[in-house]
Amino acid sequence: MIEIALQKLQLKEINNVTFQVADIMDDKVAINQYSVILALSVLHLTDDVSKSLKKINDLTSKNGHLISITPCLDNRNYIFKTLIKLLQKIGVAPKIQSLTYKQLASLIEKNGFNIVESKVWDAKKGLYWVVAKAGRNV
Repeated sequence: MIEIALQKLQLKEINNVTFQVADIMDDKVAINQYSVILALSVLHLTDDVSKSLKKINDLTSKNGHLISITPCLDNRNYIFKTLIKLLQKIGVAPKIQSLTYKQLASLIEKNGFNIVESKVWDAKKGLYWVVAKAGRNV
């Protein structure tokens, strides 16, 4: 994805944007330096969603933004949730945090963000889209 983004930047002659792939918990990642952090289909895979959101808040510059799309599995049907649990037990599926849309929104706000816009992106897949502005430090 970064290669594609870099090609688009070059094509449009944009030179004030950079991209970085990193583990947000790595101490080498600069604090308060990022104007936008994308968390696309990743928060539900973290060991601790709240801790990850706090770290994202720390990394985001003043008035920076978090853009997230997250599968909220507690908004999926019972059959899907049961299937995921079974696949996890046999080692086929990764550990997944199961949240509702409301729980995710609450965690985002509790960890220093103000939600600017949010919506259910795809109810069938339980995808919840959020744009949040960095606010107070937690």
